[in-house]
Amino acid sequence: MRLLTISIGFFLVSGIAPAQDTRGNISGTVTDSQNAAIAGAAVVIANKGTGTSTKLVTNASGYYEAPLLLAGEYRVTVENAGFKRSVRGPITLAIGDRLQIDMQLEVGGTTESVTITSEAPMLDTNSVSSGRNMTNREIMDLPVLGNTVSYTHLTLPTNREV
Repeated sequence: MRLLTISIGFFLVSGIAPAQDTRGNISGTVTDSQNAAIAGAAVVIANKGTGTSTKLVTNASGYYEAPLLLAGEYRVTVENAGFKRSVRGPITLAIGDRLQIDMQLEVGGTTESVTITSEAPMLDTNSVSSGRNMTNREIMDLPVLGNTVSYTHLTLPTNREV
């Protein structure tokens, strides 16, 4: 009987608690001034807080994607031969964000660069989701023991309560 109660509790809790994304994603398309895709462009996505960077190369469609990024402030730099280097940042990436940062390169020498430092906040129009950032105290107050849900805090109605 106890096993049945625990099984029912597990299914109730698993239905209420959706999966949590703890990382974000930055992607986009690199084009020239005529909106033609630039294949093989070097893209560097640098986290200003940690000093780490992700180096990518655009595909034949000019698309790049950096998944599993930690939340923080980032700078996106794009370079390709025959074009001016383009830099965009700071870009704030929150937990679970999926930002699309499209970059347009201007024809010019590689020693020239275009830097965009102020822009409107990025909106994620690819998906609809809601989330909540939790404080360390709230996380510590969660009823978990050894990364498993503690069923001692779960109260299920009995026939007498109905």
